[in-house]
Amino acid sequence: MDVIDTRRRVAIFAQAPHPDLATLRAAINANPNYEADIIYAADAERPGWKPQEEYSLAVLHNLPSEQHPSVAFAEGLPRIYIIGLQTSLPRFNALHTGLEINARTQRTSEVTASVRTDFSLFTLPTSDGEVIEALPPLSAPFGEGRTSASMQTLLSARVGSITTREPLLCATAQAKERTAVLWGEGLWRWRLADYEAHASHEVVDRLIAQLVAFTSLQATRGRLQVEAERSYPQGLPVELRAVLYNEAFETVNDREVRLTLGSTALPHETAEREYLFHRQGTGYALTLPALEEGLYRYRATSGDLTAEGTFAIEALNLEQRTLQADHALLRALAATTGGVFAPAGQEAAIADALANLRPTLFHSRRLSPWLQSPWLLCLIVLLLGAEWVLRKYHGTI
Repeated sequence: MDVIDTRRRVAIFAQAPHPDLATLRAAINANPNYEADIIYAADAERPGWKPQEEYSLAVLHNLPSEQHPSVAFAEGLPRIYIIGLQTSLPRFNALHTGLEINARTQRTSEVTASVRTDFSLFTLPTSDGEVIEALPPLSAPFGEGRTSASMQTLLSARVGSITTREPLLCATAQAKERTAVLWGEGLWRWRLADYEAHASHEVVDRLIAQLVAFTSLQATRGRLQVEAERSYPQGLPVELRAVLYNEAFETVNDREVRLTLGSTALPHETAEREYLFHRQGTGYALTLPALEEGLYRYRATSGDLTAEGTFAIEALNLEQRTLQADHALLRALAATTGGVFAPAGQEAAIADALANLRPTLFHSRRLSPWLQSPWLLCLIVLLLGAEWVLRKYHGTI
């Protein structure tokens, strides 16, 4: 069993008071596995501040800024950047987050969200995407964005009815520390609009929770897992299961999973055999044909993900499979053959049955055609031949 500790403390670092801060804290605290604190940059810059000892994630709102150009207080923590009107874009670009914003003017733009379908780091429900696209616009510094190859875009910016190529929300898991960037401020408007339309903050809170879970996750297990028994009885099918996770460790089955099987104990099994898992529920399943006795190694692959392991095929011993007496079978056997079945504590019934035993004589007669005996047939042929010779010799023939 693999257990991932998802309890996280989140530090929301802010340039100055802003309605987004309360929105972020409320959305994060809505999940019992998270706890968020609001910390202003002026307080975090005090000597002796070491947030990495207390927090698992840093949310930087309007930071770095002209007043607070350094974000060294968040060093060593995965980060979510919220680019707002007070963010210093040159200093943000110098952090090499995977998104570079080239702003030639001081203008701002009002942008709404357009959901991308090629995002694979975590799964956004389709119904949530429709709600997010209908939310009011965010305020973002005007500019041109350029993302690195490892950065994936979940939400593209839409100006009016035109969907641009600029990322509104993007994330990466390739760097040593996971990073996400929201290019715009005004999350408080999203949360209010969500409540006005659906009488709950569920959609916006879920988006923020997924973003926090993805960036703060510190997993020690592989994203491809194969479930196999340590041994299987010979002659029976071998059933395997596989689970595939995305970067946020949500189960997905949108990719093929293949299995390569080889034997380490059978000399004649030199060639490896390949199989394809089929989708079952949210995971995968595979039933292998009956295999010979021996030790087998397997390697499951899905893209660049790999999972390896071994299992044994043991000889099937029927007597060892059921070690407990089958009383129903014994009782039926006794009744069929005229015997006695005596449970524990009634052993006297066996003595009585033995005392009443009488000898029984069995007589059987078996008839065998003499012509089927090769020795008898040879003797008859020999006698007939001898009679013919004697008669010819005495002139009677």
